[in-house]
Amino acid sequence: MKRHSWLIALTPFLLLTACQQPKQDKEVTETAATSLEGTINKDETYQLEFTFKSEDFKEPSNAYNKDLSVLSYGFTLATTTKEATTQFYTLLGFDNLVTHDLDKEITEDTFGYAIGHKNTGKTDYVVLSTRCLEYAREWANNFEMGSEGNHAGFERRAKEVKAVLDEYLKPYLKNNAKNTKVFLTGYSRGAAISNMVAHYLNEDILSEKVALSKDNLFVYLACTPRGLTRENAKEYDNVFNLINAGDPIPLVAPEAYGLYRCGIDLDISSARLDEYFADFDSEAVLPTFTATDDYETLKDFSNYLMENLLSESYVEDVDISTREHYVNNMQATVRYMLNLIFGLKDSTLDTILEDIQSKKDDISALITIISSPESVRDYLTPFLDDDGISYDADELLTNLTKLHSFLFGGPGSIFLTEAMLHGENLSRCIDMHLPEVIYTLLTH
Repeated sequence: MKRHSWLIALTPFLLLTACQQPKQDKEVTETAATSLEGTINKDETYQLEFTFKSEDFKEPSNAYNKDLSVLSYGFTLATTTKEATTQFYTLLGFDNLVTHDLDKEITEDTFGYAIGHKNTGKTDYVVLSTRCLEYAREWANNFEMGSEGNHAGFERRAKEVKAVLDEYLKPYLKNNAKNTKVFLTGYSRGAAISNMVAHYLNEDILSEKVALSKDNLFVYLACTPRGLTRENAKEYDNVFNLINAGDPIPLVAPEAYGLYRCGIDLDISSARLDEYFADFDSEAVLPTFTATDDYETLKDFSNYLMENLLSESYVEDVDISTREHYVNNMQATVRYMLNLIFGLKDSTLDTILEDIQSKKDDISALITIISSPESVRDYLTPFLDDDGISYDADELLTNLTKLHSFLFGGPGSIFLTEAMLHGENLSRCIDMHLPEVIYTLLTH
């Protein structure tokens, strides 16, 4: 036994040394698919594949990576139902999934998102994805701007998400701060909220409130609306806003209201979009654009629409030329109508849209519907009643009257004018925000 006493004596040291060996990272490449319902070709459901590659996160977060922009979009497109979100995260090797409001009845106070974790040996990855499609009544929250400070609706959601994310990150930052990488994703409304979360996290990093490294915070957001004050909208070089020129959504809220977004804007538009889109879906055709005396490009057209909306030449009670005027004059009405309309079943909304489109060649029939607030009410209420949507008749008429003034003779009349004179231009402008268009641009 004495011959082996040295081995017995060394055993604790050997065990301690073994425990202290650094973990080795594995090079990981994993692929998952998610489905996307066509919005141009409504008969099509696309199966889109996205790939997680650990090597994409090796460079500092301020080095733009096209593959990460595509992966980010995949996470946010997949964040729909809890089942679909869980499947996508799981296929990419993520665990410890936390979801919020994904299977809850959607209201203006809900916000769907997910947070997941992945370990590749030495590195911990944490992803935040935000719901960007089929959120119906949450639209009302988009227009809750508030009279001052950051966008009130976005800020409330962002602070809730940030609090949950902070708690989620604690064990990883405590045990592996140097090798924890955070990936924030989002599109449209979700991008606006993730943009605010990115602001909060970057400020926490700068003030050393959190152990996360700035180089390990990766933020890729598509079609990001504006929601931060000038003071808060800093040009963090690890936040990339992927903007399609001509898409009107990134122009909202307008800078005239003192609202901006943080990070760096990258133009993802392409003169070859129609060619790329035909490769993506040969049966889906984008509307054509025609220059006019008022605008030469689609980007000019989007700015032209915004300039007209913010004109001071309209009657006082529907003027939205300043943030104060918008909040006082139209915020409550817009939120009320969105809440009501998006409470309808999808099939009912499709029926309304199809009925109105069928009347494009019958102007007299269309005028009968939109000629007065009362006629709009009479057209709309049977649909509301059939779907069991409760409403107060007087309140509905009051809000329809305000909306009618806004659209006929108010700032919103620019949309009706362009729809009649240059309908293809307006349609293409709207289509520049559609998910399959953004996917096409990101993947080329």
